[in-house]
Parts: sequence; C-alpha cells; structure tokens
Amino acid sequence: MRPAPFQIPLLVKRSSVMHRKSQEVAIQAIIYGAIGFRASLEVTEHSRCATLCSQLLPWLEQQNYGDQIEEVHRQMLETPYRELTQKSQTEAVWHGEAASLLAWAIQVSDKPDPISRADPGFMANRLSILRPSASELVNNAVLRPAEELEDFCVFCLTVRHCFQRPSLDEAGQATLDRIYHTRLEELGLKESLVRRPELENQAAELAAAVPSVRGLYVVRALTSEWLLGQDP
Repeated sequence: MRPAPFQIPLLVKRSSVMHRKSQEVAIQAIIYGAIGFRASLEVTEHSRCATLCSQLLPWLEQQNYGDQIEEVHRQMLETPYRELTQKSQTEAVWHGEAASLLAWAIQVSDKPDPISRADPGFMANRLSILRPSASELVNNAVLRPAEELEDFCVFCLTVRHCFQRPSLDEAGQATLDRIYHTRLEELGLKESLVRRPELENQAAELAAAVPSVRGLYVVRALTSEWLLGQDP
C-alpha cells in the first residue's frame, strides 16, 4: 500500500525535516479512515451496512476531498456492499491502519498500539466519518510536536528494517543497512536516533518477539515516510 501524493504545500520545517501540513494530514486521515471503515462494513452483518457503504464516497466529495482520492480507492468506495475482492478488502484494512497513525499525528487519537490493529469503528468516530464535524476537525488540526512525531516514525521504519534483514545474506544485510541509514538521513531522523538510541533495541526486540506484525509495520513505515514529507 502506498499513501496517495497530495498537492497541498508542505508547511513545517525543522532543521532538515519537512512535515506535512496539519490540514493535509487530517484530510488524508479522513480519506483513509473512510476506506478502513468500508473494509469493516464488508464483514459486518447489519441492516445499515449497505447504506453506509453507499454514502462514503458521496460524503467525501461533499467535503471537497474528491480530487484527493486515488482512482483505486474511489473504486473501492464505489463497490457495492459485499462485493469487494479479497485483495481490495485487505488493502482497505491497511489503509485503516494508516489512518490510525495519521489520526494520532493530529492529536485526535492515542498512539497506535505496538502490536494491535486499530478498531475501524472507533477510528471512524474519531475522524468524524459521515459527520458534518469533519470540516471542523480539518480546520482545527494541529500536528504533534516534531520530536514526538519523529521518534515514532523512526521506530516504525526501524521495525520494518529489522523484519527485512533476516531474509538476506551478510552482503545483502550490509547493503540494506546502508539504505536504511541513508533513508533516515533523507527524512531527517538521524537526530532522533541520537536522542533516543534505545529505539533501535526496542524495534529489534519487537520484531523478534512478534513476527505477526510485519505487515503492520510495512504500512506504518510507509505512512511515516509520507507524514515526513516523502512519497515512498
């Protein structure tokens, strides 16, 4: 899954780090939250599920977010209830996880649990999905402090890196390590590791102890890269 590129300008600059504008992050969170909610409706038995599914895309367009929805995501949202392919349903679930990280970044939810997936219904509530208050959420969005964002983002990227290393031989691991450190430097995250050196050990311990979260941290790492102003 690749978070969608946006046309809204970047706003926050701290040393070499560029962060997305808070309103941009809020809109992306809402779009991804709607997609994640769509995935949850697909596996829910309720009389209102079909209606809710049909309302998501029109509602996003009413909020003037339509031009920021990728075509593949538009197709997911247009698909009638119980007709999503397994591949689309899985991707929609992962977008809900991306929404969880972005919702935390704009201070409307707690930090994502290290090993558990987000509750899509809870996230839909937090992000005002299908509610008029969504515009207020976007207008009032404020990013968390830069250091807090960077520390969590570097942790997510490092967990992904720890999952990638074991499948490579020694030479491959050395190459991957160089790529990893170059990427951290490009994202302005080296300072975070200097400030919080324990993050690397914590990431390695998590990857070793809970292999089932590999996919989750691929999504979180990609979302972190987008949040820091880079299209992965």
